[in-house]
Amino acid sequence: MNAQVKTLIWLNRICGFVTPRMHRILSLCGEQDLRKAFPNLRREITDRFGADTAAVMADTYDDEGLLNREIEALERAKIKLVSIYNAEYPDLLKEIACPPLLLYCKGDIGLLKTRCIGIVGSRSPSRYGLDVTTTFAAALSQCGLTVVSGLARGIDSQAHRAVLDVSGKTIAVLGCGIDRVYPADNSALYKRIEDEGLIISEYGLGVPPNSFQFPERNRIISGLSEGVLVTEAGLKSGSLLTANDAISQNRELFAIPSNITSVRGMGTNKLIREYPHCAVFSPDDIAERLRISGHTQPASVMQLDFIEEKLVEALGFTELNFEELIQISGLGISDLNAVLTKLELLGIIKKLDNNYYGV
Repeated sequence: MNAQVKTLIWLNRICGFVTPRMHRILSLCGEQDLRKAFPNLRREITDRFGADTAAVMADTYDDEGLLNREIEALERAKIKLVSIYNAEYPDLLKEIACPPLLLYCKGDIGLLKTRCIGIVGSRSPSRYGLDVTTTFAAALSQCGLTVVSGLARGIDSQAHRAVLDVSGKTIAVLGCGIDRVYPADNSALYKRIEDEGLIISEYGLGVPPNSFQFPERNRIISGLSEGVLVTEAGLKSGSLLTANDAISQNRELFAIPSNITSVRGMGTNKLIREYPHCAVFSPDDIAERLRISGHTQPASVMQLDFIEEKLVEALGFTELNFEELIQISGLGISDLNAVLTKLELLGIIKKLDNNYYGV
């Protein structure tokens, strides 16, 4: 392990994993290694960052035993380190304001160099939100994109699972230490992503999931990605922060429309009102914007007749009961049953409770 990476491991601990402070401290030493330059910089560090910070640095900058124990713990946990100085570090992520200096990784670090799209949304999604997330995540994965999300409950977890279920690739960005599973009930999904994809964090061993770290995590999701898709979000959803990060980082922004009466979709509808160009209605809309050749949708979706397309479009915005579908389609009971059965067999819609249907 080279001196630069060792210095970043040390500085991460000293700064409490606060990346902006790390950037400011490193800027003092230019191209010199900070640990070697520290004795000459101590007074300036004291003036700029306080006596306590300087004292902790003075106590630890030449403690090789402390550093080696940290490195050994990382190796035991099979955690790989990718620093901003490594060739494996993603080029897009370097472009953002205050990029993470060190990524703690579990899994296939080769995914850091692939074309990525972020998919985020509500932690408490509707059935519609889960379904469109599954459809878009799987389709975008099958056309060659790596799907990046945050391993949170709801939309994030659904996006990861949908990709893995079609043997695609996904990256989970954590808002806590790389060795912490949060939420705890995602432990099986965490292990699956570790085995089949990649888990990353700018936080090292043992760092708990503090609330301020999740907005910081969001900038990495968008920073890795060519664009960010918000599939369903309320007005207070943290995924809207990721959307703002995408805009500030000059990334593409996509949002799926929701029923205008749905509280869970008010955030995505607000994005569309503010940025009309971000509205998407199929994975192909995203593929076209990202200049990905080929269709992302199954062929069966492209073979629907006029009535079938009309029903699918209506169900795309809300769940409807059988009587409402009769009025929309103009079909009789037996004819409508036949059409709905066909759409169910194609996997496009499904029958719900109380004779309701949804996509």
